[in-house]
Amino acid sequence: MTSPPPSTPITDPIANPGIRETAIRLPQSEELPCLADFVMRPQSLLANLPAEVPKLPVDMFIKHLLPSVKISEHEMDQVHAFIEKELYDSASSQWKDIPANRTEDGIFKDFGQLANDIIKFSTTALELSRGRAPKSLVSFKSDSSRTPYSVGTHPNGNCYLDSSDRVPKHEFRTGEDIDSWDRICVAHEYQCSDSMDAQINNVRKVLRSMHQIMGFDPCRRFTYGLTIEGNMARLWFCCRSFLMVSERFDHHKDWRTLVAVTISLGYANEEDLGWDLTIRYDGSLKKHVLTFEGKDFVVCEVLADFRSHASIGRATWVVLAQHGAEEPVVFKDFWAEIGRELDVKIQADILNDLKTHFENDDAEYRKFSAMFFTILGAQTIALYNGDPDDTETLTKRNGEQLDLSSTTALRKNSETIMCQREHLSQHHDSYWKGVHHRVHVRVKIKERATPIMDIYNLRESLAIFRSVTELIHVLSRIGWVHRDLSPGNVYSWRGNLKIGDFEFAKKFVGEEDTPYVRIGTRQFWSVEVEAGSLLHLPEESLDDLPMEISDLPEPFPFRHLPLHDFESLWWMFGWTLLMRVPKNPSSSWSVEQHQRVLDKVFPTALHTWSRVAFLTGNRGITMKVLYNTDSQLAPLFGHLQMFRERLVSAFKQYERELTETNGNDVVLLRTFWNCEPLFENHEKCGIPLVDALKEGLLDALEVDQLYSTVLDIEMVDFLASPGCNLSGQS
Repeated sequence: MTSPPPSTPITDPIANPGIRETAIRLPQSEELPCLADFVMRPQSLLANLPAEVPKLPVDMFIKHLLPSVKISEHEMDQVHAFIEKELYDSASSQWKDIPANRTEDGIFKDFGQLANDIIKFSTTALELSRGRAPKSLVSFKSDSSRTPYSVGTHPNGNCYLDSSDRVPKHEFRTGEDIDSWDRICVAHEYQCSDSMDAQINNVRKVLRSMHQIMGFDPCRRFTYGLTIEGNMARLWFCCRSFLMVSERFDHHKDWRTLVAVTISLGYANEEDLGWDLTIRYDGSLKKHVLTFEGKDFVVCEVLADFRSHASIGRATWVVLAQHGAEEPVVFKDFWAEIGRELDVKIQADILNDLKTHFENDDAEYRKFSAMFFTILGAQTIALYNGDPDDTETLTKRNGEQLDLSSTTALRKNSETIMCQREHLSQHHDSYWKGVHHRVHVRVKIKERATPIMDIYNLRESLAIFRSVTELIHVLSRIGWVHRDLSPGNVYSWRGNLKIGDFEFAKKFVGEEDTPYVRIGTRQFWSVEVEAGSLLHLPEESLDDLPMEISDLPEPFPFRHLPLHDFESLWWMFGWTLLMRVPKNPSSSWSVEQHQRVLDKVFPTALHTWSRVAFLTGNRGITMKVLYNTDSQLAPLFGHLQMFRERLVSAFKQYERELTETNGNDVVLLRTFWNCEPLFENHEKCGIPLVDALKEGLLDALEVDQLYSTVLDIEMVDFLASPGCNLSGQS
């Protein structure tokens, strides 16, 4: 099983058309508000960071987010006495080694040494008290010439993991002698000025560095940051569920706070500093090794790490790994939202329902069950002490959970940190106070498959689409909807369909419905899922509708039905034809025109009618596609039109029935039942809507015999085509 590779961010309005941006970082409506734009370019850095983050009192931040330090009150008094004598000037209320009037170069040079001296004298005091010296695994550095280059910047300093056999030392090209991102646990940013511009600049830079750590190192669970403007310091924390920041404190006058922070980091182990000890780097093999059910598996190949290139989120990492001489298997490592059933459990439930449905037809059961991945095992990752590796446990100290109810927010309006409104989820002001915790999960899978987004053979793609059509139909008969169909979740294994990622799948009958949320991969949402409302009701004119979908009235409650899964499949069909172009294009084909089509069909911003118009054919936008794409593929776009017409007709037929109802949730579902005979009740009166739709869609996808030569055209990725300027975006 593989997943989409990393590419440009979905937040970039120019590079948006490709699914790779969608699959990298999907900002779900059930997760944190998406996209605080603290950086100008590249916008990918903060794709899942919220617009507002909790700003914790410093003592709360130290207690719940920094590593716990087992030092008694008496020992801490001794540490303070040593440090006050050797390092601090009480008369002037400042550190001796950091003069008040200093340049940034002075801070760069002196701050790291000050932190190291705090550890040195703390060790001396604790050795005198305990009779043995505690070990520190880290050193603090402020030599910006040795710090690694990130996305557009060097961190000014860092807390660096020196003494560890568990974390690899980076192998640089010949002549390079700098520190490695793989060992940085705290990124530092300094400014001698305390101006607002200095604060904003530090925020941008520290978040870039934290993103570099969280987005590109599979061994990381969380990381820290430190920003200093003048005398004022602030602490940062980022894990897979949230970003948090401390209130500012004067590191000269409140010197004991700086001591507490330094000691907490200085005496922590690798796990407490954010490393995942179930994934390690083997220097002799020059490969990562992961642990599963007590066995070590050497990573042979990274198949996909598209979601791990976001600071916050699922951080899905898919690898091919091998234990000894056994056959290689696939591992999917990710952070699942606590409270939501794991997709392996949902898949098992679907297969059980499928077996019941086909209890008298074993051949059909084998046919459809073979479309699912073979799960060989799944486990939640445990910490060294046996606690689950989840973000809720991470913030708990002595049984006391982090309480954000009394905290304030670091806001864009109050602290003038800029963000782009069109990229922000519309949540109420206190949304960030409800943290959506995640748990670390690892799944073992038998088959290594290829996502359809990585298949360039049109014949194979259409065969997979036909199989998905049949599977959606069968799922509808047993009362399930997938709700996240995309080119990254549909796979080909030995030319046959494999479908994955059932995290958002649910029964649409027989269970209490959950509140409406927009979930899935947003460029493949049904337009009704995007709107949260029915858009195919009779006598509805698009010209009379509001400019934004969010302003649409809701005459009927909305429920995600199989029709919406079929529509997602149609968007996938369209994406395949638009994101693949002939290697040898027609003379009339234009990169610029093709790019404009993509911007309309797969727009960056939500709440737009361009997708609705493209689906319904309103305003001629669907026909424009045919005139702006390569003429060699025109026959296939004709079949895309056929697919669209039958899909829209089914929507209108279903929603026409609703106009005669009183519009409640029960009636909404009953109307669908009357249109589709579920649960083998073929004698029920009504129009077999989904049965007919399936047959119509299969007809639309049956192009092999008619256009065999078209299906054999050698295709390439549009983003990599000559003249396309999207491939260079970062």
